[in-house]
Amino acid sequence: MSQHVQSAGMKHGRKTKTFFGVTDSAAIADNGFTIIELMMATMVFATILLLITSGVIHMGKSYYRGLSSSSTQNIAANALNTIAQSIQLGAGSYSTQTDPTSHLQVICIGSQEYIFLPGGVVHKGAASSTSNIGIYQRQQSGGNCDDPIALANGSFPTDGQELLADNMRLLRLSISNVTGSGCNPAGFSSKALCNVTVSVGFGSSDDLFCDAGITTAGQAGNCASGSPSFATGDIAHDLLTTPNADIRCRTQPGSQFCVVSRLATTVERRL
Repeated sequence: MSQHVQSAGMKHGRKTKTFFGVTDSAAIADNGFTIIELMMATMVFATILLLITSGVIHMGKSYYRGLSSSSTQNIAANALNTIAQSIQLGAGSYSTQTDPTSHLQVICIGSQEYIFLPGGVVHKGAASSTSNIGIYQRQQSGGNCDDPIALANGSFPTDGQELLADNMRLLRLSISNVTGSGCNPAGFSSKALCNVTVSVGFGSSDDLFCDAGITTAGQAGNCASGSPSFATGDIAHDLLTTPNADIRCRTQPGSQFCVVSRLATTVERRL
């Protein structure tokens, strides 16, 4: 037969056939991928998949942190505005009381009463009580401000509302006088100027927080890396024993579940 129809020969030790100038494709397809090439391709794919997974996890943490931060900020702002409005428009007296045993505190402004416990964690699934309270707002009973000692040893009122949300805790609530303005229980005068501060933390576990005011090395609650964390109940104790405690979120795994919002305002009494 003519070589234009069929020819045969050896190429690199392998028999090849050509029909009308076209090489048999089966002879070329025998090469394929080597094991090393497959391993390298698998490693590249695994690296890309790991980077994508890491990015998704980071985005999820950032989203949850942002959501928690926004919610805590809104709740703290609502509590601050509610108390500020009571000062602006509240007619009557202003008083504050503390139970030295349970540390439960009561502030009464006009007809409004605020019961709170520094460091207390709110669990919305349970009824408000001395062990489940942030800032509890209610109308005064019979025009009289409740005694925190009686509240701690008796039944807790059920006719009010909790201003904080689930897993939030009150870190600070204070009303102080602007010098010479008359914002104090002894003389709640008209046009008095009051400084109101509210600090709210989000996070059910004490070990998520630290106190920037603690500088002693090795002391629980120190914000320095590697320091022992707060144990359950330590935040409340720290807030009660350290008037200027500066509670913050620790930098550690799980910090996306911790938020601290501090807000302050100066308000003038109108009545």
